[in-house]
Amino acid sequence: MEEKVFFESVNNKVTNARFITHGETYALAGLTSVKMTETPSKFKGLVILAGIFLILVGIANMSENASSGLVILTLAAFLVWLGFKIKPTYSVVTVSAGGTIQALSSKDFDLINNIVNAINDAIVHRG
Repeated sequence: MEEKVFFESVNNKVTNARFITHGETYALAGLTSVKMTETPSKFKGLVILAGIFLILVGIANMSENASSGLVILTLAAFLVWLGFKIKPTYSVVTVSAGGTIQALSSKDFDLINNIVNAINDAIVHRG
């Protein structure tokens, strides 16, 4: 039987028989399920909190020295912006009789979601 491709990108491929990611191959025959997990960034809250703290310092400093207050406020705004731009890490987690494996991780939600959906389709396709 010829392999049917459910998903293919530069470093990843899902067929009805296997899942290949970054040169590592996982046989789909032994998989019982697959899921996507989300791990929040450890630093997101800290960066936003530092930005808020610097906003308060910048406002307090404005009465004494306007130029240094503006520099601090600019840095604070950058930190708050950066904090909201930090993305969580998404992972493809496969489950088999041998246990659970985190096969692939990325900050790209669409990539991980597409791979998980393709593996689910491949599992259903094999019957």
